[in-house]
Amino acid sequence: MKRVSSNDVAKEAGVSRATVSYVLNNVQGVRIKPETKEKVLTAAKRLNYHPDSMAVALKRNRSMCIGVASRRDIDEERYTKVLKGIRDVLAPKGYAILICSDEWNDKGYPEYLQYYYRKRIDGILLLSHIESIREQETEKVAAILRKEKIPSVLIDYHHNSPMVNCVDINYFHGGYIGAEFLIQKGVTQVVYLDSGTNTIQEKERIRGVRKAFEEAGREMDRITIVDVREDREEGSRRIQSILAEHRPDSAIIAGWVRYGFCALNMLNTLGYRIPQDIQVISLAGSSFSDLSYPRLTASELPLYEIGKKSAEVLLATLEEEVLPVRIQLPCRITARETTK
Repeated sequence: MKRVSSNDVAKEAGVSRATVSYVLNNVQGVRIKPETKEKVLTAAKRLNYHPDSMAVALKRNRSMCIGVASRRDIDEERYTKVLKGIRDVLAPKGYAILICSDEWNDKGYPEYLQYYYRKRIDGILLLSHIESIREQETEKVAAILRKEKIPSVLIDYHHNSPMVNCVDINYFHGGYIGAEFLIQKGVTQVVYLDSGTNTIQEKERIRGVRKAFEEAGREMDRITIVDVREDREEGSRRIQSILAEHRPDSAIIAGWVRYGFCALNMLNTLGYRIPQDIQVISLAGSSFSDLSYPRLTASELPLYEIGKKSAEVLLATLEEEVLPVRIQLPCRITARETTK
């Protein structure tokens, strides 16, 4: 079958090819009557017209493709939510997404750099594997991006360089509003389930929790931090010993959502009533939070939003020369049945 061209759309609509181009490319500053625009859109739909992506790329001197690089598993919920936000910004602008790795080859270069050199991508969005990333590794990535002048955005890296676009999650805010929410529910004693990763993310979460209790005038020793990653059995014993002396004003804050689910399982097994005997909140959400028993209250991470904002920043960088930005997005509380 012959490919439908913009000429075919112009003939069908009874307008010039230039008018078709103006309408379908949403060119700003050109006045076109609403009825003419409607005729063009109707004709394009009737003929099932799709722009030639190769022609568009050549015309703009771009590949019309953005690389998304991470070492996270592609089926991980954290990855897919960010990716959805990225897609919802890029797709309407005509950009495709190329999933690539940020692993480094034996020559000391990341995979995405080769795609950029070959003009397969116009820019790169890098999503961190924050649980294990180190400051030296982040600086190595940033140095490559600066040296090669690659249009890029570091997502959730918490990098302090003023020369690289960074869009991060405000983990301090997530910890703060999580603790504040519990304090408003009458909580004075907290067991904090820590991941033991010692990352910026975890330090900021705990700092936020402590700040909320400090501002509320509560004693600092009412916050017990338990490392449930290094020694889960010891962590379980410590939690149970604290629960044995539990009061109606006590709660568990889980740094990671998986530890929130583990806490619910432990409490249900031990016969505690949630939230009557003890309240539970996690500092990250999950699509499974509505399926737990009881349903888990969470300080939700803005994963979809960080994907959208990062893509918007990258598009702005591609369109014109702008100064690098540093943005932190807030978290939000989703109240469910594990809190009063």
